[in-house]
Amino acid sequence: MHAPHKAASYLFGGLGVGLLLSTGFALQQGRMSLSTLSPGHVILGVGLVSLLLSYLTLIGKGPLANSFPNESLEQLSERLHSEFHQEEKYERVSNAWAELEANVLSTELGDSEE
Repeated sequence: MHAPHKAASYLFGGLGVGLLLSTGFALQQGRMSLSTLSPGHVILGVGLVSLLLSYLTLIGKGPLANSFPNESLEQLSERLHSEFHQEEKYERVSNAWAELEANVLSTELGDSEE
């Protein structure tokens, strides 16, 4: 299994190469012309942007750097483990507050009935 940034980079790179190949085949077969604007130019642009995103994601920079962190599998495992324990701790505190509030309300309700 690859680190998140590498997997995303491979995905964007594959998409970019595929789109560039399809543009090349369209040019070769005469279905697209460089002199007139066509939907093929959008495909070419998306392919180039995808390749750029692939490179930026691989080096850990760019707009997707936070979504696909440049960390090893051990670091990823450690981060997820700490996030899980932090969420678990937050849940325990929330449950304790809810239980305390329920006890206070039941005590107040019992006092008002007497």
